Amino acid sequence: MKASAITTLFSAAVIMMASCTQVKTGSIVLQGNVQGDPGKVIVVSFLPGQLMDYHYPSVNDGRFEFTLDSVEGFADLIVSVGGVEFGARVNALDTLRMDFTVNEYAKDVEASYDGTTEKESRIWKDFYETYCRMSIYNLPKTDLDKSYDDCIALLDANDAKFKADHKADMNRYYSHRADLAYSQLKAILLDLKADEDGVKSYDYPEYQELMSKVNPNDPDVVTFPLVCRWAYFHMDEFGDDTVISATEFFKKYGKKITNPDVKSLLAKTLTSYCMYKLNLDSLEKYEALFEAVDGFVPDRPEIVEGCRSKIEAAINSQKGCPVPDTMMQTTDGSEVALSSMFGKVLYIDVWATWCGPCVKEIPYFRALAEKFKGNDRICFISLSVDSDKDRDKWVKFVGEEKPFWPQFRLAGTNNDDFCDKVGISAIPRFLLIGPDGKFIDCDCARPSDERIELILKKALAGL
Repeated sequence: MKASAITTLFSAAVIMMASCTQVKTGSIVLQGNVQGDPGKVIVVSFLPGQLMDYHYPSVNDGRFEFTLDSVEGFADLIVSVGGVEFGARVNALDTLRMDFTVNEYAKDVEASYDGTTEKESRIWKDFYETYCRMSIYNLPKTDLDKSYDDCIALLDANDAKFKADHKADMNRYYSHRADLAYSQLKAILLDLKADEDGVKSYDYPEYQELMSKVNPNDPDVVTFPLVCRWAYFHMDEFGDDTVISATEFFKKYGKKITNPDVKSLLAKTLTSYCMYKLNLDSLEKYEALFEAVDGFVPDRPEIVEGCRSKIEAAINSQKGCPVPDTMMQTTDGSEVALSSMFGKVLYIDVWATWCGPCVKEIPYFRALAEKFKGNDRICFISLSVDSDKDRDKWVKFVGEEKPFWPQFRLAGTNNDDFCDKVGISAIPRFLLIGPDGKFIDCDCARPSDERIELILKKALAGL
């Protein structure tokens, strides 16, 4: 037989074998054993078609186990132990075991792998450190001598280093995800630079170039949500009115976007964006938006239903509307009805320990409460929306801060119920309530706002 014929038969056999090979799909298991105190163990997943997701497996006697179902091929994870991150690739229908050693002061953590994916796991750790840790690119916030141009230069250098260090392993999977993550980070930095310069990031030629390369049907643009910035970029074609531009975006790009995961993400993200500052004087605009959303994702009616609930909450939270009552929990676990506090002006800080902007407002809130201390016609209240699993964290935070004004938390179902009724979708949020238990302002100025003292005095003067 001639060599060319042998080559042809061999090639055909390879193709046949490849066509018969199926990607495994099933559960993955990550088992960890920790020596020392890890604090909280965090697992971050990066599945195609899904946003990065954070998981918090419980640790018992130094052991933890994390499981994900219906994984196709493999899952890339980041495992944070003692505040130190490690990569972990786990193949479908497989288990990866990792042993961690945390030293006494949790400043150094070592990890070892018991599995066949150690090389890929270490590459993924480098990937995460290069593209997913925004903190290393926040230089203007930590070093006033640095600019966002410096940050972009650092990103470029780190991108080049990652690709050079792993040149031998840079298959399409790594290079494609690296390019997307790089573009997402660069777009964020250009957005921040534009805010600082008082211009639109969309006007930068390099931003336009980034957006021109986005394929909205690529499932990885969900994991690294560049597609959301791509959508905002194209919304700009239709003017400055957020609701109208979102409506026209859904109409124009509805047929071009076929990936259901991308469509769901955009429908949820853009409608939430439109709900942030509701204009109750132009409700007809929202009806046009909802019609466009229904056409864009006809299988997701709950998105529009949720928006209608927010509009209803906004209508019911206008000035003069009665405040919905709720039970509030104290640090010792006892319960107090919000209505029992009526009879004086209430200035309520709705916050959480995990919310950075909320925590930054606390010193201003304290100073404001000090100014009105001794005035029995006004009461300052901190109302936490920390979940039940974070109750101890809230109690510890309050114990360390030692505030002199009342501290409460919305526990259990009271949390979502109250927030839904008042239309609280973002915090910090400040409520101003009159002695009659009716809203004066359901979205009042923050304590750091120089107008707030005058606002409170005006509320007291109207009694």
